[in-house]
Amino acid sequence: MAELTRQQKEAIAWADVVAGLMTAETGFVSLFIAAAASMAYYKDKVANEGWKAIVTEEPILPSNSNNYGILHNLTCEKYLTDGYDQVTYNEVLITAVKVRPDLAGEIYAIAEDYFQEKVEMAVNKNLISVDDKLNAILDTVPLNAADTDKIYQLLNSLPF
Repeated sequence: MAELTRQQKEAIAWADVVAGLMTAETGFVSLFIAAAASMAYYKDKVANEGWKAIVTEEPILPSNSNNYGILHNLTCEKYLTDGYDQVTYNEVLITAVKVRPDLAGEIYAIAEDYFQEKVEMAVNKNLISVDDKLNAILDTVPLNAADTDKIYQLLNSLPF
């Protein structure tokens, strides 16, 4: 089984954070768009930058969890175990419904153009420096100067 480096995991996590922020208005289903951004970022790096492909075990589904992190990880694991080469709208929605079939109506209500726009924006963000990460947050969440300073300090204190 291939293992991602810490930096690779962090890069994927930031694509997820940005997509989650950009789609927060969709509520619970934003986690599925964020998972799509994570997978799109990962698939792009495997194809274009030689990242090692990871192997994961088939998750136990469906899930009744309401924990965003657990559902996000299950969605990514299922996407990987289903062996999709690319991240597409239809495949992500089908995968998301496998994770939480009780949310099928909400999941299928995600507009394809909205999905595509948010995934592409998250994947194409430059998220290398603290300033890049702060700008990605500010592009989505308007903050006053004091809150912006707090977020900047927090980002500087993170080990990645």
